[in-house]
Amino acid sequence: MNWKKIFTLALVLSVSTYFLYEREPHRVQKGVVNKIGERQPASVKKIIPLQQQKPESELQRSGLAPEKVAAIIELRDFHDSLPAFNDENKLKRQTMLEVLVKNPNETVEVFTQLMQKSKDDGLKSFLLNLTMNSPLEDEDKAQIFLARIKIGANFSNAGVVPDEQVSFMIGVSHLSRLENDEVKNQALAELKNENSLMNNPGFKQLYQDYFNETL
Repeated sequence: MNWKKIFTLALVLSVSTYFLYEREPHRVQKGVVNKIGERQPASVKKIIPLQQQKPESELQRSGLAPEKVAAIIELRDFHDSLPAFNDENKLKRQTMLEVLVKNPNETVEVFTQLMQKSKDDGLKSFLLNLTMNSPLEDEDKAQIFLARIKIGANFSNAGVVPDEQVSFMIGVSHLSRLENDEVKNQALAELKNENSLMNNPGFKQLYQDYFNETL
């Protein structure tokens, strides 16, 4: 090959490289740099480890009804904000809790699965807090107390709650204060059909203490 042709080819390549990387640095900036310093194309998608993903993404994959997922996310936002317990927000909070009361067995089942399998400790802590510290004002909403007791039993069986008496006591004490005997008796009848509770000595003792009845 003629040396002039070789020189011309080398010059063209040099000029092309200059304009590609030096005169248009934004093309380079769109890529990402890996751990060993090599630049990867911008099309390489950054993978977020599961434990760093937003907790609501796990909620959305949990099978929980969309309106319940939305209520939980909003409730968590309330817990993270200072005016969460003023009168206006208390009303909103109760409305969202009422969403969770609907079909309580679904809520119990999904909460328990998340507590057992979720890798997000913040989400698990929030669900437990929501379960144990979110009573409804309406005495006819006995289902939320019943659901909370069941959730407490399931969490304990999964080794999640260190002191199962705390969860049981919160649910049973609220249930014992219901003034509507019909609702209370219906809830108590359902509790007696819950094997995980009936086989738990701690719960049986609490039940006897609050209702003066031996199971």
